[in-house]
Amino acid sequence: MNLTSILKLLGECPLVVSVQAPEGSPLRDDSTLVRLALASANEGVRLLRAEGPSSLQAIARSTGLPVMGLIKRTYEGSPVYITPTLAEVEEVLSDDRIVEILHGEGVEIARRTVAKYREAMKIASSVQRRREKMLERRSNRA
Repeated sequence: MNLTSILKLLGECPLVVSVQAPEGSPLRDDSTLVRLALASANEGVRLLRAEGPSSLQAIARSTGLPVMGLIKRTYEGSPVYITPTLAEVEEVLSDDRIVEILHGEGVEIARRTVAKYREAMKIASSVQRRREKMLERRSNRA
């Protein structure tokens, strides 16, 4: 999805629905968020926003709509908490999500092909990147 495509969608329906629930909320599970996203889509919404890779993928698969992903994380000394660093951007871009984005652009590609190119470029998988970040945070605390 490129800027022109997003602007076209916003021209058709200028509302971006944020399908999220706060930490600890009974609504904070993928199946509930998917139902909320589907309800929004049924009302004509063409662009959604979701927090976290799991919700992002579930909502994108279920609705077929483009979904802007974000991750909320607080870093000491930084006022930015919505996708504050490149690490959070990388978390949102799993191989599956890249395939979904490319399919939305009309590019038919298998997840394995994306993984193959990622590996050839020596880029760790989203799971490996999350593990590395978690270990890095733990070692910084120690």
